[in-house]
Amino acid sequence: MGTIYLMATRFLKYFFILGLVLPFHSTVVAAETELPTIDRVEGSLIHFKAATADAKPPAPLDTKLYEIKPFGILESPAGGKPYILMSARTCQDCTEEKQVFALQIDGKKSTHFVYPGKILDPKTKALLMESRGFYGKCLPGDTRKDVYLVYQRERLDRRRSLQPSVFVSTPGKSFLEEKLIDYRMPNIKHTLAQVKNKQCAEIEGRNRLMLRKPMSLTPKRLKDDDDDTEDDTGTKENQTDRELPAST
Repeated sequence: MGTIYLMATRFLKYFFILGLVLPFHSTVVAAETELPTIDRVEGSLIHFKAATADAKPPAPLDTKLYEIKPFGILESPAGGKPYILMSARTCQDCTEEKQVFALQIDGKKSTHFVYPGKILDPKTKALLMESRGFYGKCLPGDTRKDVYLVYQRERLDRRRSLQPSVFVSTPGKSFLEEKLIDYRMPNIKHTLAQVKNKQCAEIEGRNRLMLRKPMSLTPKRLKDDDDDTEDDTGTKENQTDRELPAST
């Protein structure tokens, strides 16, 4: 009887310890994986808020970009570093078209995309491309992941109609995982439902004339810290002649 009592006492003591330790441990993990919060933008610098009133804020991130407008932060479900999604230019006081940038939180990796909206032929005003961009938990069928999602239609041939496709960019452990879907595409209605539920947000499109150089929907990567040979002059590929008034 004494042996049974001793075993039961040890059993209860074991679960008592777990009840104290495990919740504390999970709280620490949650604090370590908490996403940073953007405080303000000053020039090319993005400043972050401190996690608590007693803590020091993270060091500012020098994006080396200009006219920055942050949209949000895309979390990586694979344990990788999150990405800041924003609009910006690569030059100061210039006429270069704004683009959408996905910049890793440490500034080491960056990719940029064509800004959503309509692109028109400068002579005929014919529609060459139109797109709608979304970010957050927007992907139909997998609303657990943060993505940058673009529904787009593009004129690939003057003799053909606009061809639809969907571009998806998802933060992975080491880089952004990107794919272009032109068959069995997601339905934008499901994404708009996520916007209504405040799980996803849309980037307001901008209308402009055709690009000065041939348009490419392939995302452009800026130079990483470990690659000194790559040239980022291709960032001007998305430049337009001028913007048009936003459509109503």
